[in-house]
Amino acid sequence: FSAVDRKYIEASWMLGVSNLETFFRVIIPQSWAGVITGLVLSFAHTIGEFGVVLMVGGDIPGITRTVSIDIYDQVQGLNYSSAASTSAMLLIISFVILSIVYSLNRRGWFFAADRRRRQAV
Repeated sequence: FSAVDRKYIEASWMLGVSNLETFFRVIIPQSWAGVITGLVLSFAHTIGEFGVVLMVGGDIPGITRTVSIDIYDQVQGLNYSSAASTSAMLLIISFVILSIVYSLNRRGWFFAADRRRRQAV
């Protein structure tokens, strides 16, 4: 949130807007690009997280269960058809979410506030 220009926050306060309303009406709209980028990077990193979960947490059924560990367990149990369908599901979910993000980014949905700010300067 440090990238949000301080003068917009101060202008909001000078107009009598509360801190909470300033956060939701000024800071969040200008921070969408960073928030979405962080979410996408976190998603991309954790969607296939396998090694750390398996090495640190082990394979405790019901506690450290991730999709990638489920695929691993299915392959170890020679249940290849179930592993393939779970892998396909994981791939489709990843593709759909990333396609939505790229589509919205191409339309300028995430960076609209940033573009307006650059045009005003």
